[in-house]
Amino acid sequence: MSRNKPKRHLRPRFECLESRRLLSSFAQYMGVSNLDVSGPTAAIGPGGYRNLEIKLTLPLNSNGQQTTLNYLDIAAPGGFRWAYGALVQDGDLNPQAESNITIVYETIAPGGTTEAIDVYISPIVQYVDPNTGSTPPGPLPNNSPLSITDTYTVSGFNQITDSLSVTPGDLVVRHY
Repeated sequence: MSRNKPKRHLRPRFECLESRRLLSSFAQYMGVSNLDVSGPTAAIGPGGYRNLEIKLTLPLNSNGQQTTLNYLDIAAPGGFRWAYGALVQDGDLNPQAESNITIVYETIAPGGTTEAIDVYISPIVQYVDPNTGSTPPGPLPNNSPLSITDTYTVSGFNQITDSLSVTPGDLVVRHY
């Protein structure tokens, strides 16, 4: 007596992948903006020049909770520096009197996994030389690579620090 074995039918099974999340921050140079919200000194406010805009993208946590940008440092060749946030040394929030960075948080899209922050810096930098006490202003040279260090906290996680870079092309410094 022979038994007929049932035929096996291959039925493919589809499983959803886990949602993808940005694991670190990302920076993109957006160009010279039409805004003047950041000046060439450590003082907060405009400086008379259209600002350079950099879009900084940070990850949200798995629950979509907002990221907190704690500190942002941008450096260029020749001693040009900009700073945002609370890097405290001996009680001073900006001990090197670096030029100010202005940031604007964009609205988080429903179901989004990242948060975008518009970063504005002055193309003219004025700093106090610690040796001479002078304040020589000067424009950022064309095609200067910008090194960006950002420190942020994603809700429910530890503080994260990333190192990024962007290179603006030919800069046209315009008075506002």
